[in-house]
Amino acid sequence: MSTCDEASIASSGINAYSIHFNLATSESKRGVVIVIRGPAGVGKSTISAAVKQKLLSEEGRTVAYIEQDLFRSHVANNNRAISGKLMFNSALTCIDSGMDYVMVEGILNAFQKDYRETLFDPLRSVLGDAKVKFFYLDASLSLTQERHQTREKSGIFGGEKLVEWFSSSGPTGYPSEVVIDAAQHTIDEVVDIIVSHI
Repeated sequence: MSTCDEASIASSGINAYSIHFNLATSESKRGVVIVIRGPAGVGKSTISAAVKQKLLSEEGRTVAYIEQDLFRSHVANNNRAISGKLMFNSALTCIDSGMDYVMVEGILNAFQKDYRETLFDPLRSVLGDAKVKFFYLDASLSLTQERHQTREKSGIFGGEKLVEWFSSSGPTGYPSEVVIDAAQHTIDEVVDIIVSHI
């Protein structure tokens, strides 16, 4: 790992795994991290599962799946900084182990420095922009509210929390991020757009 990479990760407080990450594999053969973000209820989980299945079935690739809710709620006790570090370390572990793709899915609020400093920027620094693909699923509040009513999670959190999360969501602003209007495309179309940009 280059001094630049180590410095970038260390500045984010991520030291434990960076020392062991093996960058001996040529850049062209390293796996790709696919980050799928968007407001609650936009269809991230459904679309991510469909993308994973398409990559597995049509390309015969190996795909790891990292879900924000699992790390934040069940592992990190709702601490965003800790969950960001855990997802970063998990993604690098999967890449270092030879996985072709690592999917990272969640709201992953770009306006809160926790995920930007512990996950997004370190991934870009270590792997390079060409190997970290950001996708933002955009939709109106009314659409996310409508879709939320059909989800199992509708009984876990209600409308007020949905509005709070929606108001703080948005694209990262990274030049390479692909913003997809989820209201204008079917799930299959969104999946095809994502796969075409990987």
